[in-house]
Order: sequence, then structure tokens, then C-alpha cells
Amino acid sequence: MADALAWSKQKYNHQVIQLSAADKAEIKKLVKPMVDDYIKRVSAQGLPGSEILADIDKIRKKYETKGK
Repeated sequence: MADALAWSKQKYNHQVIQLSAADKAEIKKLVKPMVDDYIKRVSAQGLPGSEILADIDKIRKKYETKGK
């Protein structure tokens, strides 16, 4: 992943920014109604909405750290 980022920075002047903890918390707060609605809709279909999101978060965390 580091090679891809270096290439995109060189070729396209791509920049990666890091959000502050406060910005991440604000985004999480703003998105919460959408996440809650997703869980409600998926659960109404008999699927484990909360577990699906927990799995997604687990995978995100796993691969998010690989790119650093």
C-alpha cells in the first residue's frame, strides 16, 4: 500500500490527511442515525444487523493498520 500511495503522490500529487480525534467523533455522531436505521432495516429482515457492522468494523481495523 505504501508503494501505491507514493506513486499516487508523485504522479497525481495525492495527499493523505489524518482526521483529529474530535473530527472522527463528530463524524461518528453525525452518521449514527444512518447506522441505527441500517441496523433496524436489516434486523427487520431477520439478519443480524449489529453483528454485521461489528464484523465490518473488525475487518476495517485489521486492514487500516496494515497500510500504516
